[in-house]
Amino acid sequence: MSLAFLWSSHRDIGSSRPPFPINRSRQTAQRAGLLVASELSRRGYKVKGLLDDPIADFRVRAPSGAEFMLKIKGHSVARAWNLEAGPDHGALWHVLVDLPEGTRPRFYVMSQADRTALAARYRQANPGDRHLRAGGFGERDPYPFEGAWDRLPA
Repeated sequence: MSLAFLWSSHRDIGSSRPPFPINRSRQTAQRAGLLVASELSRRGYKVKGLLDDPIADFRVRAPSGAEFMLKIKGHSVARAWNLEAGPDHGALWHVLVDLPEGTRPRFYVMSQADRTALAARYRQANPGDRHLRAGGFGERDPYPFEGAWDRLPA
């Protein structure tokens, strides 16, 4: 039996819930990735998705030909950015996407060095916070990087 059949028959009995569980965090991550890829394409960048790459989600080629890797993190609920402390990779950039319900997404564009500095400052200011991974930081910490697409390699 196909999922399409299950979905249509489930809808027919009046319920709006799908017959299979939906992973909200995966849905948010996919939406964030699509929004970032769309914005980069609109700006003339070539974007290639990387499957199962532990370092980056996209390989990007700038209009000038420069290449870099991009890691995407999205969340739909206002909370701290819980990021893992990855390896220091000079050509790695990060785009954090805030996807609050009912409003426009907010993009925070930063280099690996910027992200590492934010995490270090947060750890120094909050030494007892055991809930965040080593690379995380507060919800408002990336605000200075909002909409900073022009910081990416051109």
